[in-house]
Amino acid sequence: MKPLRGGVRPVLIFAPAILLLTVSIRWISMSTTLSVLDVRPSRSTFNANLDSSEPLSAEKVILEWDPEGVLKSRSIDRESMKREIPKFFDVWNRRPLKSNKGGMGFHHQFMLWYTVRKLQPKLIVESGMKSGATTWLLRDAAPLARIISFDPVEQSDWVKVPKVEYKVGAAFVDLLDYPWDQVPEVQRGSAVVLLDDHQAALPRIQGLIAAGFAGSYVVSDDNYPPLSGDNHSLKKIFDRTGSPRGPYRPGQPGEAVVWLSDFKRVQRRITVSQHRIFLPQLQHAIDAYAELPPAVALNFAALRQRLSGDTEGYTEELLEAVTPPPLFSSPADLSAYLSTLGQNIARLA
Repeated sequence: MKPLRGGVRPVLIFAPAILLLTVSIRWISMSTTLSVLDVRPSRSTFNANLDSSEPLSAEKVILEWDPEGVLKSRSIDRESMKREIPKFFDVWNRRPLKSNKGGMGFHHQFMLWYTVRKLQPKLIVESGMKSGATTWLLRDAAPLARIISFDPVEQSDWVKVPKVEYKVGAAFVDLLDYPWDQVPEVQRGSAVVLLDDHQAALPRIQGLIAAGFAGSYVVSDDNYPPLSGDNHSLKKIFDRTGSPRGPYRPGQPGEAVVWLSDFKRVQRRITVSQHRIFLPQLQHAIDAYAELPPAVALNFAALRQRLSGDTEGYTEELLEAVTPPPLFSSPADLSAYLSTLGQNIARLA
């Protein structure tokens, strides 16, 4: 059966970038490297060079896939992101948790706030909330939304936000075990779902489809690049090479790939061929995918160091190639933009 278009919508993926059923999900993504691309690679080059021993060239790495222009129709674009940064500074300076170690930093929090503020959903679902920094941010972005937050651990510095339904600690149930049939279909069909739970991405999307979230937007904060991180992310699925010999290097069909989920607690060995099957399954289920850009150029040397525990295959050049161009090329560029608006970059502190 042909999938129903307008299923779970694109979602912004942030992190380290929202199936097999008959409904499609739309997904925008913010990745571990905060990647997002302006130009979608053409399908004519989609399977190019898979049998080569050379890494894929940067233009063949898929950072955005939006064949029907779903994101454009919602005006989710770089210029609108730039216009919202000055407004976000006030939010950033009001945040209750000034230190959010292990959680989202400025880039990811801005993109999450921007996305929710843009979409204004009636329902927001947050799977993985740590100390509640993002819950507070979600409420600021959508004051009237119903918010349901899930986390198995109740943190000692937990910031509780009024009028949020918490499934935390002793009250925890998994996102997919919640009685979603008791939530109005109109809310589920236009929701924003934040996945920050370090679970493999595709089963989560499949579960959301089954739970009636067709038409919603999914945001992923655990979108790690190939051979890094602790889950089988969307970014890994969109890397159709799947080689254990290095990131973005084509593998042979029978070579082994490690499939991860749940902070690496679940590990399975699959083949490159099995890994490549995930991409058409994902594209059958979603309407769009995009990795959102960092606000300012990233420190790729520091990012490479962060990934070194997983793989030595990343150079600074490769990381930059698989990351969307930043909104501003440098702090000075951002400062100049803010000065035209009478603001100062020091307010980031």
